[in-house]
Amino acid sequence: MLITAAQIVLGLLLVAISVHVSQRLHDAVPSTVRAGVASGVSTFTWLVFLPFSLVFGLVSNAVGVHGAALLLAGGALVTSVLLATAARRRPRVPAPEPELVAA
Repeated sequence: MLITAAQIVLGLLLVAISVHVSQRLHDAVPSTVRAGVASGVSTFTWLVFLPFSLVFGLVSNAVGVHGAALLLAGGALVTSVLLATAARRRPRVPAPEPELVAA
């Protein structure tokens, strides 16, 4: 029961983080290239996930699932640090252009 509740909370947390990160991505990219950037981010996500899952499988076969869980903890730690760093950065807002007033 406790593990099921923890997995539900983790799933909800991941969805909330995904929504926030997607919003920041869409706000930072012009609409003309937004679809291409979103596709690139999706591809990059898979390029990170696939080797990680293969290494997890190899490590879990060699030392067991409990030893491989350290990979998950390490990945969660790295992700937390990266998200905290991204959240602390202020968005770059360009300085307003001065308007020319006709005399």
